[in-house]
Amino acid sequence: MADSAANGVEISNEDPLIFYHGRWDRAPGTWWASSGLKLNIDGLQSLTLRLGENTTSPSVPVGFSLDYEPFVTVNISTGSNSIPLKDISSTKRNEKSSVLRITSQGWQDNRMNLESIVLNSGAKLLPYTPSKLAFQVIGDSLSAGQYLEQGVLQAWPALTAEFFKSEVNVNAQPGAALTVLSALPASSS
Repeated sequence: MADSAANGVEISNEDPLIFYHGRWDRAPGTWWASSGLKLNIDGLQSLTLRLGENTTSPSVPVGFSLDYEPFVTVNISTGSNSIPLKDISSTKRNEKSSVLRITSQGWQDNRMNLESIVLNSGAKLLPYTPSKLAFQVIGDSLSAGQYLEQGVLQAWPALTAEFFKSEVNVNAQPGAALTVLSALPASSS
């Protein structure tokens, strides 16, 4: 539910129109690479993210994409973070509504604790319609984007999702491995 804020419209982290993806806890917070949210916003001119004290200090790198353009990295921290929308290009910027994608891109030290979102006065949050195609990736360093400049945003799961214009959830961290155990019958001799 949106409330009036001094400089715009404040959106609670519990607003049902926020489309969360990835792994989030009840705070809501996430430390998983590729977790984030998507917002469909009518009349977007300014955006501030308010993050809680459980956000990685001094900052966490987060990718922002407006209208499905390439992601731009912005380092955000505990407190109010005014997002420089002028630096996040969009060829569709003249349209009335915009889709804003926000993704935690780091593979380590990337905890983001979302308290609220503040939009400019007159902006309105609309329902986001997810793609009918979605990928779930469980992986390790290659999936989490370890050592890549934009982290998970340059790793194969995100590139695959961009190619297919799909949704993606990545559960990955360096050093993790998927092991399949099976019980074999004991041999008789």
